[in-house]
Amino acid sequence: MKILLTAEGTYPFTAGGVSTWCEQLLTGLPDHEFTVLAVIANPHVDYLYPVPANTRIVPVPLWGIENIEEYIPLPGFARRKLWPTGRGPVQARLLPALDELLDTMLLRVGTPERIAACLLEFADYAARWDLRRALRTPAAWGLITDRLRAHPLFRMSSLEGVISCGQSIYRYLLPVAVPLPDDLDVAHASAAAFCALPAVCARLQRGLPFLLTEHGVYLRERVLTLVREGTPTLQKVLLGNFYRAIVEVSYHLADRILPVCGFNAVWEARVDPSTPQRTRVIHNGVPTDRFAPREDAPDPGPVAVFVGRVDPIKDLETLLSAFAVVRRAIPDARLEIWGPESDPDYSALLREQAATMGIDTAVSFHGKTSRPIDALHRGRVFVQSSVSEGMPFALLEAMSCGRPVVATAVGGVPEVLEPGPFLVQPQDPRSLAAALTTVLGMSTAERAEVGAANRRRIVHHFEEGQMLADYAQEYEQAQTYAGLVAA
Repeated sequence: MKILLTAEGTYPFTAGGVSTWCEQLLTGLPDHEFTVLAVIANPHVDYLYPVPANTRIVPVPLWGIENIEEYIPLPGFARRKLWPTGRGPVQARLLPALDELLDTMLLRVGTPERIAACLLEFADYAARWDLRRALRTPAAWGLITDRLRAHPLFRMSSLEGVISCGQSIYRYLLPVAVPLPDDLDVAHASAAAFCALPAVCARLQRGLPFLLTEHGVYLRERVLTLVREGTPTLQKVLLGNFYRAIVEVSYHLADRILPVCGFNAVWEARVDPSTPQRTRVIHNGVPTDRFAPREDAPDPGPVAVFVGRVDPIKDLETLLSAFAVVRRAIPDARLEIWGPESDPDYSALLREQAATMGIDTAVSFHGKTSRPIDALHRGRVFVQSSVSEGMPFALLEAMSCGRPVVATAVGGVPEVLEPGPFLVQPQDPRSLAAALTTVLGMSTAERAEVGAANRRRIVHHFEEGQMLADYAQEYEQAQTYAGLVAA
């Protein structure tokens, strides 16, 4: 089968759980051909993963290019000669769709059906005319400025804010302008996000079966980011409503919703009550033969290890606060943090916090690693302090390696780590410290017993082979969904 797999800010350019999942599908299902449409911030990024023989990558940079056509030279994609924008097509086709989209962004109105119809109008327009030019015409800009000035919250918006709004609309709509191959069998989005837009449009235009997997809760995490980063009010409202609209359309049109954990399924049903009848949870899985215990490994001493992105959503501030408490009970305890540091400001904040607390000599930042299994075996315990998760691979890998783990009860984590003393509430440094202190103070035999129970759970319920078999089954069955869902 020929599968369109869409991703956003992940594979094959950055490390993380979604990238690991993508690589598992591509390498674990070699009989299928994959086209990976990778939405990225800009074109100046390097590949982090080798591309399998059954895969081709189509980067879609949202910034740093003018027209999407200039970045898609691959054979098999539709070749389009875009006609210059004329007044008639803009007035008749684009402005009504833009007006409805602005309603959604400003007022949070519009049903998923109407929003989908607008997105399809943009996609159909982009197939024949120059979308970038159209959104820069006086008519389009006049519509945007008039709508902002008519809104009580935004009527005093600066020119810079208005320009930023217009640019954001064009950039975030770029995925609908991607000319897709004609011979696809299935579209599979890895998030209910802007990367899902090509799958949405292919569903509407061609009746292409649309599968949707959610790893984290995209809407929740994006809103948290807008709040945390102090985004200006105009962009916060516009983007927050835009995110919600894209999520609602994705849920509405997906033939099958395949969240990686039951927590996500509950969230999806709250947003769209019709999702349960189309939902099947497929847990992430790990290769238990590769992530295995090391029976002859020496005791590393009282060391806790974190493996993952150094990102605010991992709430490493709480981890550092907890570790400061651990150090008072176990003076020679150490904390190793392994993972890419994509946010320099956040990394600097963590180092400053460690120094202020007087634990900087006991905390080490090692950066990204191509050998997470080695990092996991460097400690007596794996720790995860996130405020939001889906089904984190690092947790599964640590348990598969027979390591004791301490983690916060967020997302799908309680579906992996059963309730007990090592599953703690998020943003609670004292509980996290108590759990870490307990594990670090255990005897070798006690830690081995906990680790063995963790591995048995992964082998029985979260094995990579079962995960791949479940997705292969969904791909095969997807052909029966074509044409069944209408916008």
